[in-house]
Amino acid sequence: MEAEIFPGIFSNEYSAEDLECILLNRDGKHAVLALDLDGTIHRGILPRSFYESTNADLAFSLTPVVAKHSLRAFFEYALTGISLTSKIVGYHLGITEGNAEQLVKEMISEFSEKILTGLSYYEFLQTARFITRFAYPNSLECVTKLSAHYDKTMVISTSFQPVLKAYSEKLEKMADKNLRIETYGTKLLVRSDEILGLYAGILDSEEKARFLAQNVSGLERCVIFGNSENDIQMFNAGSKILGINCVRISINRSPKNLVQLSDVYIKNWDALKKFLSNPSK
Repeated sequence: MEAEIFPGIFSNEYSAEDLECILLNRDGKHAVLALDLDGTIHRGILPRSFYESTNADLAFSLTPVVAKHSLRAFFEYALTGISLTSKIVGYHLGITEGNAEQLVKEMISEFSEKILTGLSYYEFLQTARFITRFAYPNSLECVTKLSAHYDKTMVISTSFQPVLKAYSEKLEKMADKNLRIETYGTKLLVRSDEILGLYAGILDSEEKARFLAQNVSGLERCVIFGNSENDIQMFNAGSKILGINCVRISINRSPKNLVQLSDVYIKNWDALKKFLSNPSK
């Protein structure tokens, strides 16, 4: 990651012209765009490496829904918020030790059990759509522009499926052409509009890699955007299947071990937007 090929974009393997050709699929290969970026599409109110900012804002936005449900639910909501906040602070101060992905899974489980269980799925879905208002406009523009050049766009994340679907709907409405985005995330078990809990656990690194492998079958190229340690297996899976025809891109505040594995590191959405808006001559 030493050669600078554009402000904020670094690579040892690709020139600016190469990268532009790949990202905008100028050679017309059958290609899939895979994204685990809901946290960086969304504004980051918490350290990106630890807990999805989408889920943090989702919890905050659900306050009226939880309060309407019952006083007991609201009390548990407050206690859960304190618990999650203390875990985040403890982890980043070095007080809480452990595997980052495992800690995130535990926090999402706690959030699901103590806040979501018993709530209306319809109101949860409406809240998920509401928080897309806080998305970074530049990130949305970049994703829609890139998606226009791919046969398939998919979002694979540990975040809740309704949140991913809400972002996909927003991106689909922004697109100039007919765009369909497939989403793979943590599913909720629902019956008669009531959330009963998680469907089968939280989407983890291995499952993300498996979904990617299923979706690159028969395609010539795969471009993967990731920003957390649980994208490492997805990066490896794509590279194993397609070799040099899999381009791995880390973005924003990605952890060092993901950046080192990447073919390209993009500093922020502004850098990518500028790159896409100023094609090489």
